[in-house]
Amino acid sequence: MRRLAFLFIGITLMPIPAWGAPAPKISKEELIKEELAKLEGTWEIVYYHRDGEEYSAEDLALLPKVLFKGDEFQYSLGGHVRKIYIDPTASPKTMDHGMGLECEKTIYVLDGDTFIQCMDVNGSAAKPRPKDFVVKGKERLLMKCKRVKE
Repeated sequence: MRRLAFLFIGITLMPIPAWGAPAPKISKEELIKEELAKLEGTWEIVYYHRDGEEYSAEDLALLPKVLFKGDEFQYSLGGHVRKIYIDPTASPKTMDHGMGLECEKTIYVLDGDTFIQCMDVNGSAAKPRPKDFVVKGKERLLMKCKRVKE
C-alpha cells in the first residue's frame, strides 16, 4: 500500500508538457519584415483630413494611390521613391518617410485591408511625432486607405 502511495505521488508530480505553451518570441527585425509584407501593394485614399478640412468624394478621386513595395513607398502620380522606417512594436506604431530634414514622422494603424496614418502637416524632422490620431484643432494630416484588390 505504501508503495502504491509513493507511485501515485511520483506520477502526479511528474512534469506535464505545456499544452498552451507560448509561441516562440519573434525578433523586432522579423516583426518589421512581416509588417512590411502586410503593407505591400496599392492603397486607395478613402478619407483625407488636412488642416481642419475633410476632403469631399470629388477631391478624394483626384488624390493619387499610395504604393508600398518592400521598405519603400511612392505615390501613383510619380515622384521620387521614399524609404520608410517602421516600428510595429511602438504604441502607436510608427513610420518615418525619408531621412534627415525631409523625414516625416508618422503614426499608423494597419488592420487587414485598412491603413490609417497621421502626421503633423508640413512634417519634418524638427516636428514631434503625433501621439494620437486626433486632428481637430491641430495642424495634422489624417488619411485612411483601403487596399486595392489586384
